[in-house]
Amino acid sequence: MRMTDRLFCCLALFLAVAAVPPPALAAETCPFISARELAGAMPALKWSLISNQDGRGCIYQGGRGDTMMLTVFRNPEKNRAREL
Repeated sequence: MRMTDRLFCCLALFLAVAAVPPPALAAETCPFISARELAGAMPALKWSLISNQDGRGCIYQGGRGDTMMLTVFRNPEKNRAREL
C-alpha cells in the first residue's frame, strides 16, 4: 500500500512539473540592422536572430541552418578602415 502511494505521489509530481509552461523569452532585436533591412539585403533567405553580442554585433541563423555574424567596428582607425 505504501509503495503504490509513493508511486502515485511521484507520478503526480512528475505531471505537475511537466504541466508548467516554459518561461517566455523576450523578443531580442539587433540594434544595428532591422529585420526589414536584413530581408531586403538577402531576400532569398529567412534569418532569425540568435544573439546580440553586447554592442559588438549580432549572430543570425538562416532557414537552412547557415550561421551569419554581423560585426560592428566603431570608429576604426584609418588603416583598419581601409582593410574593412
